[in-house]
Order: sequence, then structure tokens, then C-alpha cells
Amino acid sequence: MPQHDTDPTSTNKKRHIGNNFVTIVYNDSGQPYQQGTIKGQCNICDIVIEPQPNNMNLVSLNSIQKTKLSDLKPHSALLISDDPLGATVRHLAVNANGLCQVMRGPGARNAYSCNWLERLKAIHRITSRSTTPLSSPTPARRDHSF
Repeated sequence: MPQHDTDPTSTNKKRHIGNNFVTIVYNDSGQPYQQGTIKGQCNICDIVIEPQPNNMNLVSLNSIQKTKLSDLKPHSALLISDDPLGATVRHLAVNANGLCQVMRGPGARNAYSCNWLERLKAIHRITSRSTTPLSSPTPARRDHSF
């Protein structure tokens, strides 16, 4: 993001940082990343990438303790080379974001669900509105005698 002379404190750059469920952090400082460094109302988990020697990266998923995101979390950090790093982290972030939307709480308005579940809900809504009960058609009898 470009730096503007009219914004010396970089407020425009930081405006949307805390509005995501999943935060991706590239930590090349050599110090361990402290969860909660990036504060926000929606942050549930952090994906931390730490560069290692020989074009390798250590990727770890850290979640807030009160969530059940540990089901998604691998038992240890992943060691990934530079080539598949972007695709792997994107895939992990999309899955973690979907899980965070589901776990956001009961009665969430925009909770994620898959297509077949949404179709099933639509079928139930349509059938509950119909005035005539649906009955299954009786199979036609075929006489195969010659």
C-alpha cells in the first residue's frame, strides 16, 4: 500500500487490519510471534509464517483458546518450501475462515454451509409452503409376458 504524505501515522494502511477472522503473519524478526499483537474485534486465529534456511518456511496455526479451532490445527507446525507456500497458506486460510464463520456462534446470520445443505433447506422451505401434500408417484406396472 502506498504511503501518503497526508497520513503520517499510516492510519489508512491499518484501517482494515483487525476486521478478519484469520490473520496471516509473516514473521521474519527471529523472535516468537505473540498472539494478540494484531488486535481486532473479529480475530480468531493467526497463521504465522516464519522463514527458515534452504528456502523453507515454518507455518503454524494459532487460535484463541476458547474456540474449537484446534480440530483444524495440525499437531505441529508445517515445514513448507517456498514454491507451494502461497497456495498452501491460502488453502489453510480459506478453510480456517469457513470454520470461524460456523463457530462464530449460534444463530449467526451469515454462517457458512455447503451447497447441498442450502439446497436441502430450500427444498424444506418450498415443501412447507405448498398447500397440497406431495405424494410419491406409484410405479407403473409392466407386463413382460409374451
